[in-house]
Amino acid sequence: MTRAAALAWSLCGIALAIVVVGGLLHLVSWNVSRPSGLTPRGFALLLAVAYALVGAIVASRAPRNAIGWIFAVAGVAAAAQYAIEQIVYVVSERSGSPLLAPAAVVMLVLGAINSLATAIALLYL
Repeated sequence: MTRAAALAWSLCGIALAIVVVGGLLHLVSWNVSRPSGLTPRGFALLLAVAYALVGAIVASRAPRNAIGWIFAVAGVAAAAQYAIEQIVYVVSERSGSPLLAPAAVVMLVLGAINSLATAIALLYL
């Protein structure tokens, strides 16, 4: 396995690990009501898995193909978005929770990482 293929499948593994954590948080916050008009809860889960798998397959077989790498990075970003969404639901379920401030910091950091990773992927790949 080449280094590019290992990196592509590692990104896929990271995305899937984040999706598992988000899925556990989804189960914890299952009863939280959500505003109408939003996409169904867990939609980002499907996107994250699809993007990560397509990105890993394309990038591992054709490492010079920028689209594969963009999909791989988008898979990690979608997985982080899904986990952040579930953190928000868990925190909103327990309003006044001592987890509110750390969760806000985590959301801010992960959002910045997502934006930066996506911008780098789109600009330089």
